[in-house]
Amino acid sequence: MLMHRTIIGNLQVAARKNRRLTVAERRDKIDWYLTKFKLADKVNSYPAQLSGGQKQRISIIQQLLCSEGFLLLDEPFSGLDVNMINECSEIILEVANLDELNTIIIVTHDYSSASAICNNLWFLGFDFDEKGTPLPGARIKYVDDLMVKGFAWKYPQVFDDPNFLNFTKDVRKIFNNL
Repeated sequence: MLMHRTIIGNLQVAARKNRRLTVAERRDKIDWYLTKFKLADKVNSYPAQLSGGQKQRISIIQQLLCSEGFLLLDEPFSGLDVNMINECSEIILEVANLDELNTIIIVTHDYSSASAICNNLWFLGFDFDEKGTPLPGARIKYVDDLMVKGFAWKYPQVFDDPNFLNFTKDVRKIFNNL
């Protein structure tokens, strides 16, 4: 985020990267996302005037504005309260459903929130040499297809599924082996 620009200025910079949109379409998208993320009243604020959760949501909007159908979110749920995690999850799902070619990769330690909205989980971990020293670079250690398990595309009802709750307990155990 550019600290010397207002929120609207930051979002306009991000939206300019999506050259397929006209200026009016960019403005409409900015307004739509600000309304969705409940930040419309912050357009003339500077980043330093926002809470951590508000900054996080602005960063997500920036990514959405400059994306060409591919979105990489790094810890999108960190710094958010439970209600905003739910709101953020719903918006991510809504964006995913805007176009069937949209691809969203979420890098997070919040496996419960991620599991509730994703199709696949990839767990990264380290390989070790014969002395037990971790080798450089993380690798995919475990993959889970949540479509096959019947959890995908059922947010937020998936949290009421006892099988999903058991699954998240099992995931917690996987972390010990990564």
